[in-house]
Amino acid sequence: MIIFGTRSKVLSGSTATADCDYCSSKQTVRLSFALRYFHIFWIPMFPLSKTGVSQCSHCKQTLYANQMPNALKMVYEEEKKKVKTPWGYRFGLILIGLFFAFVIASIVFGGGE
Repeated sequence: MIIFGTRSKVLSGSTATADCDYCSSKQTVRLSFALRYFHIFWIPMFPLSKTGVSQCSHCKQTLYANQMPNALKMVYEEEKKKVKTPWGYRFGLILIGLFFAFVIASIVFGGGE
């Protein structure tokens, strides 16, 4: 039985703030980003997508990227580029690559029996 699927993890690193258009408070909107990745046996294989939301700490309004006003969307796009995906979420692909490198090396260097 193979256990596989997708999971999400909240990424840290975004420190951007913006003004809220809804309640007109200054520098209260914070951006949060989440990484969606594919896993096999709970080992992360590769990232699928990175999405984000904005939330005002005053009025608690939460907006997805397609709902954001243009000024906030520009800040969102800049921050999305800055928040990096950790290498640990490619761990499964790295293990598979090392396995194939080992198999190829053993064939090339030890196959002359």
